[in-house]
Amino acid sequence: MNARPRLWRVLLSCLLVLLLLRAGPAMAAAALLSADDALLFDARVGSLSVGNGIRGFTVEDAICLDMGDVIEALKIAVVPSEDKRRAQGWAFDEARHIAIDRDTGEARFGTEYMRLGANDIHDSRSGWCVDTQALGRWLGVTFDADTTNAILTITSPAPLPIEAALRRTAAAERLATKTQPQTAGLEKHRFPYRLWRMPALDASLAAGWQRDAKGAQVRTTRYEMLASGELAYASAEARLASDANAMPDSLRLRLYRADPDGQLLGPLAATQAAIGDVDSFAIPLVAGSASGRGVALTNRPLDAIGEFDKVALTGLLPQGWDAELYRNGELLRVVPADADGRYAFRDIALRHGVNVLEVVRYGPQGQVRRERRVYNIAAQSPGPGETWWSTNIVQGNHDLLRFGTSRQTPASGWRGSMAVDHGLGRGTSIGAAIVRAPSSDGSADYGHLNLRGGLGGMLGEVSWAGRRGGGSAMRASVVGDLFKTSIAVEAVHNRGLRSERMDPALRSYVGVALDRPVHAAGLILPLHFDLRSTRQQSGQGVEANGRLSVATRSVAASLVGGWSRFQSSDGMARESATAGLLVSGRVGKVRLRGEVHWRLKPDPTLMGVQLSANRALGATDMVQISANYAASEKKVAIDAAYARDFGPAALTLNLSGDSHRAVAIGLGLTFSVGPGANGRFGRVRSASQARGGGLLVRAFHDLDGNGRRDAGEPPFADPVGVLVNDLPLPARLRGEEARDIELDGLSPATPIKIALDEASLSDPFDIPSNPGVLVTPRAGLHEVVELGVSPSASVEGTLAMNGRALAGETIELLTMDGASAYRARTEFDGMFSFERVRYGRYRLKVAQGRHPQVEQIVELGQARSMARLGVIDVGTVQRMAAR
Repeated sequence: MNARPRLWRVLLSCLLVLLLLRAGPAMAAAALLSADDALLFDARVGSLSVGNGIRGFTVEDAICLDMGDVIEALKIAVVPSEDKRRAQGWAFDEARHIAIDRDTGEARFGTEYMRLGANDIHDSRSGWCVDTQALGRWLGVTFDADTTNAILTITSPAPLPIEAALRRTAAAERLATKTQPQTAGLEKHRFPYRLWRMPALDASLAAGWQRDAKGAQVRTTRYEMLASGELAYASAEARLASDANAMPDSLRLRLYRADPDGQLLGPLAATQAAIGDVDSFAIPLVAGSASGRGVALTNRPLDAIGEFDKVALTGLLPQGWDAELYRNGELLRVVPADADGRYAFRDIALRHGVNVLEVVRYGPQGQVRRERRVYNIAAQSPGPGETWWSTNIVQGNHDLLRFGTSRQTPASGWRGSMAVDHGLGRGTSIGAAIVRAPSSDGSADYGHLNLRGGLGGMLGEVSWAGRRGGGSAMRASVVGDLFKTSIAVEAVHNRGLRSERMDPALRSYVGVALDRPVHAAGLILPLHFDLRSTRQQSGQGVEANGRLSVATRSVAASLVGGWSRFQSSDGMARESATAGLLVSGRVGKVRLRGEVHWRLKPDPTLMGVQLSANRALGATDMVQISANYAASEKKVAIDAAYARDFGPAALTLNLSGDSHRAVAIGLGLTFSVGPGANGRFGRVRSASQARGGGLLVRAFHDLDGNGRRDAGEPPFADPVGVLVNDLPLPARLRGEEARDIELDGLSPATPIKIALDEASLSDPFDIPSNPGVLVTPRAGLHEVVELGVSPSASVEGTLAMNGRALAGETIELLTMDGASAYRARTEFDGMFSFERVRYGRYRLKVAQGRHPQVEQIVELGQARSMARLGVIDVGTVQRMAAR
């Protein structure tokens, strides 16, 4: 009778023993990572002491660091989840995205990933404790823990961009400041336009001699000049290029203004206005973007695109240069300069989410120029009740003045459009456009309608286009994310529409594109695949393309492949397949770039190879060797170049030859003349001054703290540092003057934040007069930005309730317009203090749910740099309010 109860007791006892055995290691680990066993390290970056210490624990002969302490000390934008199972953000650079998932056992950082080991992450009472080796790999730094001296040394292959911020933190700690200043907005620094400003001038001169395979000899002399300045109260850009005989061939001129706030042309509230050499706006199903002489106006945001899921990037590219296109670090295309001195990347497909497009330009003297643009498809529609419009008239492929004969292309001819988009709310918008554009049978008139919206994390557009006289087409496009895969679907049905972008022989096509990161060998490899089915009057076809990319700190490469099959209505079939490899990177001190193209079907063969390598020889010399093979001509060509930068100018010598016994020799000279630091024209440099803008930042003693330089306020005597978009000024932008900071090569029409680096101020009681200003550089110009340095003030007092000290209450200093500027909490005795407060008039506010609101005006300035408010008794305030 008692056997069954005894058996259950035995089983229950065994179960309890197993649970205790299983919980034993966890209990031991919890004891191991208790606060009593922690080591408090003094963390150092170089000579800087970082934060208030980082806790570390010894786990199985290794050191792990408290993740929260590391985030706080290094000011890393990584946020752990509430359940402590995940963390994500970025470290030091937005491109180094970090995602840690303990449930999947995976860590992703930048373009790499790793599996989490058993000892990589430990739990502690304060959160995660991460092994120094794993944490260093995630962040791209090295942690060296000296347990004897309790010092944690943090090193990086390159200077950390936050070191200036760490110096500011250290300076604040010396003052024992407990406040956190906040800013409500930045002042916009506007430069008035003038009727005329002397332009900056970039000049490129080239002379050469060549002998072709038949022995014919030719001498060439070319020049190309680019000027940027101001004319007729607008930004002006002009380009003059010659032919091979040094005779003027084409002249381009553009007058334009851009304002991100939309304050151009009065009631029209335009953001961009341009006349001269402009780009037309693309219209889906009807016309693409074309460059030529004309006029363009719009009130669209400066970063808005004309199409839903495609964008075109164009820009200046001198002869001898080439350009690479990257999307989110993935190498997509490489193009040389065209005959008109431009680069053009058309129909760049955008994916769901943020698309970071970067154009990297390479010059013959080893120059590297980068231009980055960010597009988000979700932000490409007007908000509720908002209306965007654009209009243009352009003669495609025609410069303002062409001394020779213009090249006729399908884009040649006059075109014009007027487009309007209106936001309906919740990401939905409608649009309409009327267009006149060239087509294969002459110019024609078109109408276009579109509807955009989102549903369930997917974004879509439906558009219709019709031609006057007959023919119409419809297009549906959807982009989104599904199972960590970016998906784009496009479908077109054509009912005889003939346009620049539609062939009337096309009946329909359906395309699907997939982008997904693949994990291999510790790297994150972007994988792209697209498939398209096409029906035409003459038959139907299928096309597939794939691309596998890799991007590390030293190399970016893409392996591409394509396959197509077309079967005509008479039963004949054609099939082709191609493959290619694009590589760009650096091996040691040598920069390598190359392309290889194969035809796999029919008749497998190597189609072409292009390789180039250049190496800097010191600070002023560079050697480059290039090799090219073209199967269509059965020719191998070798080119060698030597360049030397003399400071005011750069000289290049080229030697080339090919397997057909053609040889050539060339000499090139480049220089630039522009305004100097004092604003006077005449500074000569080898680097371009016309393609970018410049600023001269000067500091002054802001005695009254109003942020403006008034009469009698002297220059700031000590050298100061500058932050550009909250990052320390890059070394390549530093000027030669010790007192003034000169910034060159800034992207025109792109607003940037300029602020003084607080860590560079020798007196810890000096602070910048404002958190910075927003400046929009203009090409070819040097503008002066004056930033004030003012003494700081202090505010202190005691908060009480009927004579009893109030601890832990929130105290704020508000600007007179209500923005929170400084915040602090009362100590155990009710005392509060604000240190390093900018001069001005504030409202001190005490707002807590269980206490009445208290406000007091505080005015700080030269006459009152220390405000002692005494005891503020909220009980007294309450009784006075009751009366």
